[in-house]
Amino acid sequence: MLGGGAFRTADCGPAACRSVTCFGARAAAIRRVLLDNAANYRKDHLQRRVLSAGLSDGLLSAEGEQWRLQRRVLAPMFARKTVIDFAPAMLGAARALIERWEGLGDDAMIDVAARWRG
Repeated sequence: MLGGGAFRTADCGPAACRSVTCFGARAAAIRRVLLDNAANYRKDHLQRRVLSAGLSDGLLSAEGEQWRLQRRVLAPMFARKTVIDFAPAMLGAARALIERWEGLGDDAMIDVAARWRG
C-alpha cells in the first residue's frame, strides 16, 4: 500500500512490457490523476498500440485535446445517478456469470480473455 490509499500492482509479463501500475482508492487522488493532472500520466507506446487496436481512438486510447473532448461528451454517462441506475443490471450480469462459471465444476479452466472476445 502506498500513501494516500493508493496501491501498486506487482510487475508481471515479459521484461520489455513491464510497467508499474498504481491504483488510487481516494476520490481526490483519482481525480488528480485522471482529470486535473492527466497530461502528466501519458500512455506509453505499447499501451496506445494495444488499446487503439480494439478501441481505435476512443476514450481509453485517446490523449490530449481529443481525450478532453471525448471525456466531456461521455461525462454524463458516468454521473453518480446514472451509474447507480445501472448497478442492478451490472450486478445481475455478474451474478449470472458467476453461476455459469460455478456450474463448470471445481477443476474447470476458464479462458477469461477468450470469453470477452466472444
